[in-house]
Amino acid sequence: MRVLRIIARLNVGGPARHVVWLTEALAREGFETLLVTGSVPPGEDDMSGFAAAHGVTPHVIPSMSRELSPRDVVTIWRLWRLMVRFRPDVVHTHTAKAGAAGRIAGLLYRVVSRGRCVFVHTFHGHVFHGYYSRWKTRCFWPSSVSWRA
Repeated sequence: MRVLRIIARLNVGGPARHVVWLTEALAREGFETLLVTGSVPPGEDDMSGFAAAHGVTPHVIPSMSRELSPRDVVTIWRLWRLMVRFRPDVVHTHTAKAGAAGRIAGLLYRVVSRGRCVFVHTFHGHVFHGYYSRWKTRCFWPSSVSWRA
């Protein structure tokens, strides 16, 4: 089974540790697993060394970042191309931005490439209140959940 895990960046914190430990454990159990991340921006500490210490070498897509930007189209394209090559059975996204980009790319993968995969998303932090602006929060908010301002 192939598992593709996507996170916006490996900056210092629990989500970075979580994805590294999970990638390491799944590989140890015989799963083909690939961790995809964006670049850590200036001013934030990078946990790539932590990943390396656990035998995890992330695939970096430099255009992937936490902020919404026109480069997101490039990120989605690169994620889709990676999915076509890797052929994941599971696409596991972490954090709001990587979740949105990864699921859009995954849907394109399903439709265009006729790839079969299951989507799993893990929320990290309090992204639905006070983290992003109101407009950005609505972009990430699942449509099946009623919105309260």
